[in-house]
Amino acid sequence: MTATLKKVGRRSGDWPAGWRALGVVLVLGLLGLMGAIGLDAPREVAQVRLVNPAEFDIQLFVIAENGLWLRLPTAPAAAERTIQGVLDAGDEWTLHARSQGLDGGAWAVSRDELQADGWEIMIPEEVVQRLRDQGAPATPSPP
Repeated sequence: MTATLKKVGRRSGDWPAGWRALGVVLVLGLLGLMGAIGLDAPREVAQVRLVNPAEFDIQLFVIAENGLWLRLPTAPAAAERTIQGVLDAGDEWTLHARSQGLDGGAWAVSRDELQADGWEIMIPEEVVQRLRDQGAPATPSPP
């Protein structure tokens, strides 16, 4: 038995190549417009300086306005540390401190205040004292 091939015309659901290309361009344009309107890339602060007056290392977190927590690099004991490219947490930055499993609590700083201070985050004495009161020992000096 021999199979016979029959030439079939275009199906009614097929679109000509030009129309498909136009559809792709329109969809991509619409997605680009949606991104430009509502899906901006997060803002970034060029650099932030952490100042830790405590005798122990402190781990800092920034809690953004949308509730997400961003962990910053550890602020070393009795030292300053500069961090490059920190995501901007919005008009008010809520910071939370921890050290050696102990909770130092949170405090808020406005973006305007941070800008005025040259993007320096000084860990408040109350936070340091709260950690001391819980028994945070001094971080050993490197050998």
